[in-house]
Amino acid sequence: MPQTASCITVEQRQRIAQVVSDVEANTVAEIVPAVAQRSGRYDRAEGIVGFWLALVVALLFWWIRPREAPTPGSWTTGLDWVGLL
Repeated sequence: MPQTASCITVEQRQRIAQVVSDVEANTVAEIVPAVAQRSGRYDRAEGIVGFWLALVVALLFWWIRPREAPTPGSWTTGLDWVGLL
């Protein structure tokens, strides 16, 4: 894999510097260009743990909550115990 610094030519660096200075002249923002070989990973631990914890809690609630079987010959779908109907 080539070095990140060698991916940009001198002319491209000068063009980037010119564009950044032009934009910074019209705003109060400071622009910092960066070149990286690869992006960061976004699988944050708290998101993964939160997902699995929520799934376990939902399954436990569904399992513990009392369920009623539909009566034979009724028009119900049997999902009354879910609480959605």
